[in-house]
Amino acid sequence: PRRRSTGARPASLFVNARPASRLWIDGEARGSTFWKGALPAGRHEVRLVASDGREHVQTLDLAAGADEAFCWDFDLEALCPR
Repeated sequence: PRRRSTGARPASLFVNARPASRLWIDGEARGSTFWKGALPAGRHEVRLVASDGREHVQTLDLAAGADEAFCWDFDLEALCPR
C-alpha cells in the first residue's frame, strides 16, 4: 500500500512477534521484532517473517500522534493474547 503523509504528527508504533521475527514496514527492512519507531500517519504494510519461514502481512492504519502496538503470534496464527 502507498503511504499517505498528511503532514501531521507522526505515529509511534511498537511491533512484536512470537517467536521473534524479521520485520519490514512498507517494503523496507527494519531489523527484527521488539521494534519501536515513528511513522507518518496513514496506512502501512507490516511484514513479519519467522526463522522457520512462516510469514504474516498486516496493513495498519495509524492516526496522527497515535501510540499503537501490534503483535503477531505465529503459533496461534492470531494477534498475541493480551
